[in-house]
Amino acid sequence: RQDGKDVGEFCPVLYRRTRFMVEESGTYWLSSKPWDPGSLGWDGCLPRICTWIRLRCRQSGATLLFSNVHLDHQGIQARVEGISLVVQRMRERGRGCALCLVGDFNTFPGTQPYARVLDAGFVDCRIVSNSGHHGPAHTFTGFQQGGRASTIDYIFVHSNGLAGIHVLSHGVLSEVWDRGRLPSDHRAVVSDLWLPTRATLRDVEIVWNEGGNEVSVTGSFTEWTQPVPLHKDDDDVFRAHIHLVPGTTHQYKFQVDGEWRCATDQPVVSDDQGNLN
Repeated sequence: RQDGKDVGEFCPVLYRRTRFMVEESGTYWLSSKPWDPGSLGWDGCLPRICTWIRLRCRQSGATLLFSNVHLDHQGIQARVEGISLVVQRMRERGRGCALCLVGDFNTFPGTQPYARVLDAGFVDCRIVSNSGHHGPAHTFTGFQQGGRASTIDYIFVHSNGLAGIHVLSHGVLSEVWDRGRLPSDHRAVVSDLWLPTRATLRDVEIVWNEGGNEVSVTGSFTEWTQPVPLHKDDDDVFRAHIHLVPGTTHQYKFQVDGEWRCATDQPVVSDDQGNLN
């Protein structure tokens, strides 16, 4: 992170070559000059980096943009601005593929940097895991067994309009070495993910036939973050095709010329906040 070559720490990404092929990869600095090696960001104490890689599965063709980040341990603004830069670049680089963001965030759940990630449409794998969480609750130990501990390391995912990443499991490993020695001041965070491919998805047509000039649809299938545009055909009917996991149920809502609307010829339900979808 100091010179962009050999000096300073790395944020490596390891992958299985027999399973994945690399489409592109790189490293940038969490600063106002992200391509300037060693640049210090905002009120940060040290230069901080994010290493990213775009992978394609050799068997299924599914693509994943994976980022490993290390936020500053002292600078509050550096953490907020740094993670904002990361999620922005992931959305720009990750069009057409699922997103996975991991690393040492040096921040607790509920803080502003954590909220920035959720606001960008990511979900915390600990919370949405199909099998719950296993292992210790905390990830940072400072090499102390039973001492002060905290949760500052995370795995986040974003389906990015691909009908959802299934988080099968999430855990924090508790292994120790001889005589109770911890292998690191951070515990390893692990998660098993399943990424649906177009071969496993069902093509679903969404239709709006109640007029308008510009129509889009947003729903739980994109975690309510990415509008899907509908296109008008020769019969003045707006249509869009999305790919969903068979057997899943989703809520959605149309945006017609800037106004949120429900279709009168389709079922309507109320969500937990009382909104009609």
